Amino acid sequence: PEMNKPKTRTDVEIFLPSFKLDIDETLVRLVELLTKITSMAEIKFNLMSTELTDEGCHSISKLIRTSKTITSIKILLYDTNITDEGVRHIAFMLPFPPLQVIYLNFSK
Repeated sequence: PEMNKPKTRTDVEIFLPSFKLDIDETLVRLVELLTKITSMAEIKFNLMSTELTDEGCHSISKLIRTSKTITSIKILLYDTNITDEGVRHIAFMLPFPPLQVIYLNFSK
């Protein structure tokens, strides 16, 4: 029956360093897709050297708050355009269970 099925686990890596297009808009679209994955366990964002702003941070925060399965998150954010507001968006999501592993890098 259902209970004997192995649990599926989906790990996602968004690797966009030096991305030259509109990263904030791209993240909005990605988050729309990623929220449909119901088995996401680990997610990594590499957004270094992009024009990322606080709006993009809000999208990431929304994804983490919406997902009930993410246990590990890694976000590389150095050399972006985020301000204290963006950092607050990221910090706001951190207490959400079942997060167990959190790695943030804002500086080189």
